Amino acid sequence: MKRICLSGSIFIIAAVISVMIHKGVPGVPASGAVAQRQTTVSKADSRQTVVPESWAMSEAVKKITGAETADRERLLLIHALPLNLTEYDRACLYEYIRTAPNNSASHVAKNDLLNKLRNQENIPAELTGKLLALVYDRDQDIVIRSYALQHMRPWYEVTGDEALKQGFYDALSETETEMAGNALLALRHLTQEYPDEFDRERIGGAAEEIFADPDCCILSRISAVQVAGMLKRETILPAVREVIQGRPSHTALRLASIASLGEIGDASDIAFLETVASDSPLMAPAVNRTILKLRDKR
Repeated sequence: MKRICLSGSIFIIAAVISVMIHKGVPGVPASGAVAQRQTTVSKADSRQTVVPESWAMSEAVKKITGAETADRERLLLIHALPLNLTEYDRACLYEYIRTAPNNSASHVAKNDLLNKLRNQENIPAELTGKLLALVYDRDQDIVIRSYALQHMRPWYEVTGDEALKQGFYDALSETETEMAGNALLALRHLTQEYPDEFDRERIGGAAEEIFADPDCCILSRISAVQVAGMLKRETILPAVREVIQGRPSHTALRLASIASLGEIGDASDIAFLETVASDSPLMAPAVNRTILKLRDKR
């Protein structure tokens, strides 16, 4: 697939960006709520330096990052943001995403901000590093980390940045949270779109290992069996059948396994599934859909 090419610098070293985040972008507080830029900056020797007018925060960004702004107003302001934000406004928004308190309303706002930043007319050279910094920061809210990883997939389609690819592979090792599963889902899509750029065998093998490990986060195991089915990993069939039988009995994992069996099983599984449907009425609708799929394979 031909990748979109946009003007502007798109490659950036994640480590440099991480330092910028933790030490602070000029004019952006190192922690806490985003505040309006002061007219002077204190130097180590107490001298004062005038800040360029271009570093002024726009009124819209000032309201978006303000703690007193109502949730609905904040969302409306985000949706109205232009697609040519200044570098300083972007810096303030990144800091808001990183440091503002997290709850269901702010999760939505931060995700919408990432959408707006990703869709700027000119590629924000710093966005790759900002997304990776959120993903790698295990002290960050898990929902925000998951959002950042999900935004990395379409951002890779724009930039083709190798640092993003490595970020996905690194996330596969975080099996104690949902991050490994999120990475698997993104990688499954990318290996389909860019088969020469992603290691299908590595991704499929990781999916099998995560699914088979009872100590992994259940959300990642659910994603893993879905990805294994999509990648036609027939070697996972014994583990899939065992989970469908109710060992373990986690309902969502069983349902995901039943769906995956429809992708990698065959007609010989029909009798087994009919027994499962008879023993577990809760599973019956999903089982019947899979049986129909397997019959179509004959």
